[in-house]
Order: sequence, then C-alpha cells, then structure tokens
Amino acid sequence: MEIAQTADHALRILLTLGEGGPQTVGELAGRLSLGRTVTRRLVATLQQRGFVSLEAGRVAVGPAVHAIAARALPEVYREAQPLLADLARQVGETVVVSVLNGMDSVVVASATAATHPLRIDYPTGFRHPVGVGAAGRAILVGLPEERAVALLGPDSTSEDRRAFRAERDRGHVLSHDELRLGASGIAVPLKIAQRSGSLSIVAPAARSASLEGHVEELCSLARRLAAL
Repeated sequence: MEIAQTADHALRILLTLGEGGPQTVGELAGRLSLGRTVTRRLVATLQQRGFVSLEAGRVAVGPAVHAIAARALPEVYREAQPLLADLARQVGETVVVSVLNGMDSVVVASATAATHPLRIDYPTGFRHPVGVGAAGRAILVGLPEERAVALLGPDSTSEDRRAFRAERDRGHVLSHDELRLGASGIAVPLKIAQRSGSLSIVAPAARSASLEGHVEELCSLARRLAAL
C-alpha cells in the first residue's frame, strides 16, 4: 500500500522527539535526512495543531500528543498519577513509571516536582532500549534471568551479565549520563497492569548524591502501584 510521504515525515518527527527529547529544527533535519525548509514547514504544521511545541529554539512533543497518550492508557496508569505526584513532591524530583514493550522501556506515566528550576522530564511515550538507563535495567531485574539476559541482546558481554546480577541482588539500579548527559536515575522493578515495569526517580547529576536515599520510598510506592 502506498503511503503519504508528508504524513510519514511528520510522524517520523514525532517519533524522533519521543525517543530523543527536544531538538532543534537543524538536528531533526539531519537525523531524518530532510531539508531544513521542509522540516521547518512540518514543524510549523505540527505546532499549529499542538503536536509539538517550541521552547528556546528547540522542538518538543506538544500537549496534543500527551492528551492522546493519556486517553489511550489503561485506567490503572491514571490511578497511579496522584501517587506519583505525591512522591515527586516529597523527593523534589521527577518520578517515572516505565513498562517493557518489545525490547524497549517505555514511559507510561510520570510526575515532575516544581521544586527546582532545573529538572529532568521524561514524557509519556518516551522509549529507549531496555538495557540502558536505570528505568530499563530495573525492568530486567524483575524478570527471570534467562529472559533478562536475552533482552540484553546478543552483543552483551560477560561483564554486562555480571552487572545485571549485581543489580538484581541489590534490588535497585543506579545510572548516570546513560540516556541524557547530566541526568541520573535510580529505579526498582515494578509489576503494574500485569506488565513488567519499573518505578524510577530521575534528577540532574548535580543532585544525584541523594537518589540512593530514596530506595525505601520507591519500594513502598512500587508495592502500592502493584496492588492497583
């Protein structure tokens, strides 16, 4: 079946923003091998409909995408939202629920505290390989070892597998500068809506020293979310 090229380019822009976060028009054009003029026109169209927003010259996923995602999510994720917001206010950072989708970790709910002007946001729909970052690797920690090792991929080394076993024994995962430069995270495994997932706190690296002190709060909330 023949596809509409313009629509495909617009969708690729949204997928790229979902995976890589806010980017300039030039960065989007380079990643998608599109001309700057074409990319700028597509971004303007998406912005007019609320699918993207422009802040300080960078294009980000807009409110229309978040609204669609929220309506598409299972009720349990919406029920989790006030609990995430409570923890976010308590710790002063961003709290994220991610679930396993294929070989990726995908954000299905998050809450961000307004405590600090500098904070890390991960919008609903943000995805990344499950073996990268605290949120992804915490999902692996909650899986049977055979499946977790398979999800690490054929290029995983014996050192990768040793690191996974150490994280599984510890029960939580820490990461620094893996998904975004200057971002740190701590995560624990989570079962939610019958899916394997993780609950994480993410913060700028400058405040990463306090993350490990929130393990008990994460575990307590993970138990509450599993019971929803």
